Amino acid sequence: DQSSISPDSSYFENPNLPFLLHKDAIIRDKEANNFFGGVLTVLIASVAGEALASERITLTKDSSYLIDDLQLKLNDEVIGTIKKNDSSGLTIEFNEYGKTSLEIINNLVKDLQFYAPEIIEDGTRKISLSLNDGGGVNELGESETIVTRNLNLFVGQSGSTSKDTIDGSNNVNEALVGGLGVDTLVGGVGDFIDLQLEKDFFDLYSSSSRPDTYYNKVNLGIDNSDTSSDLDVIQKSLNNTYGQNNSIKISDDNYNPETGKLTINLTSIEGINNTDVVEAFFVENMNNHISETNLSVTVDENNNNILTLDLLAKAKEFIVGLEPNDVKFNKNLQEILGEDPDHDHPELVK
Repeated sequence: DQSSISPDSSYFENPNLPFLLHKDAIIRDKEANNFFGGVLTVLIASVAGEALASERITLTKDSSYLIDDLQLKLNDEVIGTIKKNDSSGLTIEFNEYGKTSLEIINNLVKDLQFYAPEIIEDGTRKISLSLNDGGGVNELGESETIVTRNLNLFVGQSGSTSKDTIDGSNNVNEALVGGLGVDTLVGGVGDFIDLQLEKDFFDLYSSSSRPDTYYNKVNLGIDNSDTSSDLDVIQKSLNNTYGQNNSIKISDDNYNPETGKLTINLTSIEGINNTDVVEAFFVENMNNHISETNLSVTVDENNNNILTLDLLAKAKEFIVGLEPNDVKFNKNLQEILGEDPDHDHPELVK
């Protein structure tokens, strides 16, 4: 009918979910409603992020239409020719007379989807759909209708419209999106929940309209009927760290004053269930400013439950104010502690 721009949205990478580009499309033809000689083109342009060769415009898996090599078929009957089908988009020519009515083309557009089996970085794709009915120009001198839509791609995993378990413990920093059901999110180091993506998911896949006042819901596994204290419970759960009032008691036998190394068996600490995601920090409170320094951690090759913290090396870093790989580190350390910085300096190992 006329060119337009569809609302932007996020793309949810899930093989069990169709990502239809224009599921509610309504096409009108003021002429004969016959698309013989017409062309349908869908272009993929990378606005941000690297476009991958695996990106495609495809048909939803339950579609009555089929791309069979260089032919477009409807119920096993050829209705068009595939002129292009690659990472830059899809082009179909309707060159079978009497086979491409307005209804057939409209339903075809509804079944088109964007497909990206792998996303390695956040980005944006501009999807442009142009449709020419083969009847020449209209009264405005236009021969085709163009509809554009921007898709925001993100590194992450998405649920579906039912109950799912989304496992993000794969050493990839990513967004975990539940979906519409009651879902379980298993996060790893660096994973996060993006509530805006949860809202976008609702808009795309829910059968009901999102209310004007919409509250994202994330179940943190808290069973507490006293809602007035829910915030305190959540904060306690999310900040399960150890400090002066909740410290880990470590035996002096675990520390070697000669090497300056502290060895900790993680399985001996109550509350640690997954040792793969444990990190150790040195925390300082300086005039109400909290400073956290990630300690260098060595994992025992024979037992990944054993952590060895090189406290002597870390103390030297604090004194010098530089990392050990800095070219000025050793020189500055000697200027502070003398020619033999490891001898007779109990303040380093106390």
